[in-house]
Formats: sequence, structure tokens, C-alpha cells
Amino acid sequence: MSDDAEEGPASGSLDELGEPADDLGHMLGLGVLGAAFALAMWRALPRRHRGPAPTAAVSAVAAVVGYLAGYAVLGPPFDFLASIAALGLVGGAGQALAMRQDLPGALAWILASVIAYAVGGAGGVATAIAFGDQIAHALGGGVFPFAAIVAMIGAVAGLLSGVISGVVLVRLARSPAPAGPELRSSAAS
Repeated sequence: MSDDAEEGPASGSLDELGEPADDLGHMLGLGVLGAAFALAMWRALPRRHRGPAPTAAVSAVAAVVGYLAGYAVLGPPFDFLASIAALGLVGGAGQALAMRQDLPGALAWILASVIAYAVGGAGGVATAIAFGDQIAHALGGGVFPFAAIVAMIGAVAGLLSGVISGVVLVRLARSPAPAGPELRSSAAS
């Protein structure tokens, strides 16, 4: 078995720049990913909710912290999955707080976000494991094949988590609104 076969789908890409560059690439990439996810999700909320900047910043940090915790405890590929699940937790919590007045059961959105992001991330990693070597060999060495593999992971993860999140959000939006205090007190009279 060759060394390339043992290294996995991104073999020879950022590794050839050295471990510090690889680590920095992961931290910066995941931070940008976290902020981008938060900004994209916040665009769907009603305009009256305050700006997304705080959630984007917290999501960027959560992605990096989730990655580091996953790496320390379980190692690859669970480091990536922990990062994505942390994004689901932080993003879902921020969105649930913003939607709680407009959407019945908004707190269920937190769990749905964690599950959707984790399933999406797992699907993305599985796709990279299945096709990453072929992509890396077809495109040659360097950063470009690594970027193509990461883009593929993002596309699969986004598709899966978007479908799951969409189904949950539609169900939450269609559920009947709980009676407010003024309705409960008049119904009791």
C-alpha cells in the first residue's frame, strides 16, 4: 500500500505547505465558514430582528472551537463533524431566540439545527471519503484539489442540511400558535 493511499482524500494538498499552514488554513477556513453560515441563515429572518453580526462572530468562534474539541477528543473526521454541529447549536440558538415570538416551537429549532448540520457534515465527509482520492489524483497536487474537495463537502453538507432544516421550518411554521396570556385569561372567564 502506498503512502498516498494511507493519507486520504486531501493527501499532498495543504500538507506540502507544512503543518502550521495546514492548521492555519483549517482555523481560518472554519471561521469564515461559521460566519458565512450565520449570515446566510439570518437573511431569512424578518427585518425587525437585530443585525446578524454578533451571531456571525459567535458562529465563527464556535466552528473553530468545535473543530479543536473534536480533534482533541476523537480526531479526524470527527473534528470536522464537531465543528459543523457546533455551528448548528450556536446558529440554531440565535435563530430560535430571534424567532421565538413569531414561530411556535422555535426552541425545537435548536435541536433541528444541530441534527441538520451534523447529518449534512457527515454526508459531506462521506462524499469526500468516497470521491476525494479520485478528485485529488485527477487535479494533481497542491491547494486546488483540496479546495475542490472542500467545495464538494460544502455542497453536499449544504444540500442535506438545507433539506432537513427546510422540512423542520415548514412544519414549525404550520403548527398552531400557542394562545397568548390575553387569550388564555379571556378563555378562562
